[in-house]
Amino acid sequence: MMANPYGIFPTMPTNSSTTLLCAQCKKFFTYMDSVVLCDGACKRWYHSKCAKLPENKYRVIQDRDENRSLGLKCMWACKDCRDRPDTGRDPEFESYVRERLGKLSQVLEYLVTKIQDIENRQKSQEVEMNKETGDALYNFTGNFAGASAGAQDM
Repeated sequence: MMANPYGIFPTMPTNSSTTLLCAQCKKFFTYMDSVVLCDGACKRWYHSKCAKLPENKYRVIQDRDENRSLGLKCMWACKDCRDRPDTGRDPEFESYVRERLGKLSQVLEYLVTKIQDIENRQKSQEVEMNKETGDALYNFTGNFAGASAGAQDM
């Protein structure tokens, strides 16, 4: 895991009441650590390595402001909060995700149909081309054989 490319705890609160310990390993954070805040009920901080958060996901979470401007909600919850049955869900966000997945599914179906149409057209063109090539080859060899037979008669 690479060092925190976003500076010293880009989203970490600066008030003195905040404990700067990883909730998993219980070690203090350093300015080089990649850290992430649980958006679940506990609101605890974790080293991204302790949270088993891949670098690419860590970057997305740390770029929250930029992602929100694109209309994306970037949240991460620790295992304890994810396993908690009473975790509050965002029905608006879930509805949005279901809607987007439905649209993506329609687009995917459309693209698969188009690809199949293109493949079928390509196959029929190949068959037609092979037929034309075969006819032309037959005519060529037939004419050639006839021409050579005529030449031998001379």
